[in-house]
Amino acid sequence: MFHCGTLSINMNQPLIEQKRDWSRVKQYLNGEKGSENEGIAVDEKDGLAALPLHLKTITRSDWQKLFSLIPQMEQSQRFGELKGGERIGENMTTMPYWESNEVVRNFSSVAYELGLVVSFDWPQWEDGKKILADPWQDYNELDTITLCKLITAILRADRFNDGYLVSCFNDGTILKIVLALKQKIEQE
Repeated sequence: MFHCGTLSINMNQPLIEQKRDWSRVKQYLNGEKGSENEGIAVDEKDGLAALPLHLKTITRSDWQKLFSLIPQMEQSQRFGELKGGERIGENMTTMPYWESNEVVRNFSSVAYELGLVVSFDWPQWEDGKKILADPWQDYNELDTITLCKLITAILRADRFNDGYLVSCFNDGTILKIVLALKQKIEQE
């Protein structure tokens, strides 16, 4: 399959997420804007506008799917491994890629399943860039919407920068976001 000018298949994302992405591309190309796809808003304005109401519909047992990953996040030493890059012929090597561990894959799946990944113009979100670049950021000071936007930005950025999600696990960013979300949800 050709994507962004490259012949490749992204094996780092679960198949259901790949299908969702290509379904959204198809909807966009067919001019079907504003439709819902498994709880994730396609239209940017509706995505952020609907998020506060959507978050209220998530049950405590559903949130637990995300929060149950915290012990694995705290105990894991490595969240992924760089693979590929092997020489397969004269002047030919395989493309390097990051293989995520189980907790990273589970986090990604749960975030999509719960509808925490919302459609908005994340590449232009300057506040998010500043938050993620600040190693001393106190994520507990952020509201639930901002925390979900950060999850979105990280997961979406990983599609264009393979290994970014793993790096956000390695530096503790994802754990801090999930812990802050847990604190917010438990206070409600």
